[in-house]
Amino acid sequence: MSEEKQIEQAIGWHKVVFAILSAIDISLFAWFVRHYASESPALLFVCAIGIISVTAIIVIINKHVIKGASKNSILENLYLIKSISYRFQVS
Repeated sequence: MSEEKQIEQAIGWHKVVFAILSAIDISLFAWFVRHYASESPALLFVCAIGIISVTAIIVIINKHVIKGASKNSILENLYLIKSISYRFQVS
């Protein structure tokens, strides 16, 4: 498998994980806000810990992707390769 395909797969995988974790984080936050007055403090505490944990994981994944993208400017190389291959297909 070429390096370009590996980079594309890694970016795709990070996008999927980011989308799933974002949906979980938003759902937990919405549940927390909706049930703030009616639920027990222990359950709200567990929910708050879940929100903080999922948000931390999202931040870590984004930092990992940005660090990897800036390292050797992978994204710039990927876009350059795609634009060059597109030019050859059009001609």
